[in-house]
Amino acid sequence: MNWKQAIMNVATLLFCFVMQFSFPSLRLFGAAPNWLFCFAVCLAVSEPSVVVSVIFSVIAGLLCDFSSNMFFGHNTFWFIVVSYLSVFFIRKLFSRNIKTTVVIFSVGFLVIKVGYYFLYSFVGENFSFFRALWSDCLPSFGISLPILAVLYLLYSRFYYKNPDIRISRKAGFGK
Repeated sequence: MNWKQAIMNVATLLFCFVMQFSFPSLRLFGAAPNWLFCFAVCLAVSEPSVVVSVIFSVIAGLLCDFSSNMFFGHNTFWFIVVSYLSVFFIRKLFSRNIKTTVVIFSVGFLVIKVGYYFLYSFVGENFSFFRALWSDCLPSFGISLPILAVLYLLYSRFYYKNPDIRISRKAGFGK
């Protein structure tokens, strides 16, 4: 990673953090998009280095844990797992395109939300697992998909020299 990519990653991380936690009016049907998880997935898909991807995922997860009222460490743990597995599987099995990014985001988002609702169902007194899944998870997922697409296009144009192959075919590491 060169210094331009580092500056872009830090600026995108800060922008996503501000958008996720500073504008509560950007909610739709009571749910907000998960900007930081979109950032972590797009970086993991675009970045060839596991270390860089995991470091930025730790920072994004900690920012998410510090600023939300969820169990502390829950987001950080899952951001690290999704980031590491994304880089690993993309190197071995999958290609870098928008379909792979959406699948990684969907599976990771579902695991994070279901895990959180499952943990909270033991602590919460008047908590319905399926109502929370229906009223928070699905709208939040739907709102996050356009943000994921925009961040993916930003990273694909910045990280690769030929951005035209990003959408439909396999992408390389800028060569």
